[in-house]
Formats: sequence, C-alpha cells, structure tokens
Amino acid sequence: MKKIISIIATMMTVIMLAGTAFAGEFSIEDFDAPVPVHTENQKAALGDLENFKTYCDGFTELGWPEPVVLTWEYDGDASDGFKVFVSTDEDMSGAKEYTTTDNSVELINLMIGTKYYYTVSAGDDTSDVHSFETEADGPRNMKVDSITNVRDIGGWPLEQGGRVRQGMVFRTGRLNGCSSGKEETRVILSDEGREVLVNELGIKTELDIRDEGENEDITESVIGNGVNYIFIPFDLTGSIEYSEVVVSIIKVFAEEENYPIAFHCSVGTDRTGFITFLINGLLGVSEQDLQKDYLFSDMGVIRGHRDLKRFKQHDMDRIADEPGDTISAKIKNYLLRIGVTKEELDEIVRIMTE
Repeated sequence: MKKIISIIATMMTVIMLAGTAFAGEFSIEDFDAPVPVHTENQKAALGDLENFKTYCDGFTELGWPEPVVLTWEYDGDASDGFKVFVSTDEDMSGAKEYTTTDNSVELINLMIGTKYYYTVSAGDDTSDVHSFETEADGPRNMKVDSITNVRDIGGWPLEQGGRVRQGMVFRTGRLNGCSSGKEETRVILSDEGREVLVNELGIKTELDIRDEGENEDITESVIGNGVNYIFIPFDLTGSIEYSEVVVSIIKVFAEEENYPIAFHCSVGTDRTGFITFLINGLLGVSEQDLQKDYLFSDMGVIRGHRDLKRFKQHDMDRIADEPGDTISAKIKNYLLRIGVTKEELDEIVRIMTE
C-alpha cells in the first residue's frame, strides 16, 4: 500500500512539474565605454571640418545616427519574445518599452552624453538592471522617416559650464512641399515620421520659417491637429523687415508653452541654421561646435554643400560689429538692438540650459 501511495505521489509531482515553466537566467555583458551615436563617417567628418564636404555629397542621406544595439543570452522559454525597458532613471520610472523575438534590440535617437538603464524580460523572468552611457560629442542627429537634416540643437557643452538642454528644440528640413518648385524634391511626412515627432519627441509647436508660398499655403501643422502651427515668412534679405522677422522668430522660443519645438525653413540649412546659430551662440556654445552643427547639414539631402567660408559670411559676419568679447555677448547685443527684450533672452537661457 505504501508503495502504491509513493508511486501515485511521484506521478502527481511529474504531472505538476510538466506544467511548470522553469525560471530562466539572463546573461548580459555590460558596455565598458560610452557607446557611439555617430557613424564612423560622421565622426571622421566632424574631426575634419575644413574638408567636411569630402565625406558626403548632399544628395545621399548620411545623417542618421548610429543605433545602439543591446544583446543578451537567455536559457529559459522565450517563445513569446522579449520585452526591453529603457529609462534614464535607475529606478526605471518612465521606461520606454521595446518588443522583439531576437536576442537583441536596436535603440535610435538616443540623447548624447546620457546614462541609460535597461532590463530585459521574458515571461515572468526579468534581468537585473543594466546600464550604458552614450558618447557626449554633438550633434544629436536624429532619424525621422521621410524628413532629412533633423537634429536636436541641444546637448552641446557651454563655455561657461553646463550644456544646452536636449529634447526641447529640433531643427529639420521641410515637413511638406517642394524646394524651389521642383516636384522631384517633394516631401510628404510619413506615418512613421509623424509617430516619431508626436510620440517620441512630443512636438507641441511647428515653427515654419519658409517664405510666402513655400509652405503651399497650409494653415495647420502636417504633424497633427494637436500641434501648434506658427508661420513666420523669412527671406534672409538683410533689410529692416528682416530684423523684425528675426525678432518675431526669437520670441517664439521665449514662450515655454511652445516647447518642444520643431522648426524649419525649406532645406533646413541657411535660415534654420541662422536661428540655430543665434540661439546656441546666445547660450554659450563654442564657435567650433557652432561650425560642426552648421556643416552637419551636408550629411542630409540638401542638394548642395555648406562650408566654413559660408558659415562666416552667413552667420559670424552678421554679428561681427556688435559690442562684446564673446559670441554670446555679441549675439545678445545684436538681439537687444533689433528689438528682443532682455526678459525674453533671459527666459530662453533659463528654458534651454542645464
């Protein structure tokens, strides 16, 4: 009788275990150095500003960032795939979720000079919290499907200490329409691109600084109904009207409720570049880093080239005669002279620096 009871107990145990998933273990190798967000070609160009255009042709999209690839091994049941949670907080608050059936996942559009934390889950099993840090060198270039020449103007170190806050202002090429009426240059914002702008970057305002007619007379943002559309025609003529337009544009950045902002002209190089120069120069970004951001447009599909001579003529020479010993001081005096108030400039500095 005891033998029968023992056999029955053994059989019941086997049956129970058969329906039980054994816990698996994750094996994750940590990064031993900051991970790059620039391609090797982009790094080479940023280290050779005098010859930047030799690394790109202006007709091929070379401006997207290098993805960060997370990999792991898992010895349990992963038939339902993996969930990867990524956060900038060690307690994993506000984590973004990625799903995959592979033992790896690609992360793109990460902030520069930032520490990230992540876990990997399969079923009821979750790894320990691991981390990596992105390289700090700017620019923070972005991938937004169907749109070229996209980058966060933040992330740059400031000469007085601190850095420009990321996730606040994004410079881009046009989000709709053609360049110079050429149909082959038409841009139509894709659903995937819209998803990034709305849900990943959280854009609240589209600031369109193309000239009259270039925007094809739209009155609402192509990003979506919930995005504020501000159209301020800008033609870079250098007239009194030009100064008034610059004042109107800068005032948009002094209103905190407008952020995050995506702003653009047509290609996103000259008019957009000048406004970026004014903002980042005001904040205290170095001349060399201002040059890097200006030249990086060549990595996009801009159908041409920009160089340091054009940067000097287009941006630096416009403030050269202003009083001040630094670029920041000259830009501040320039903006004050044409009609931006000290309070507005102070507000931009407060919002945009950390």
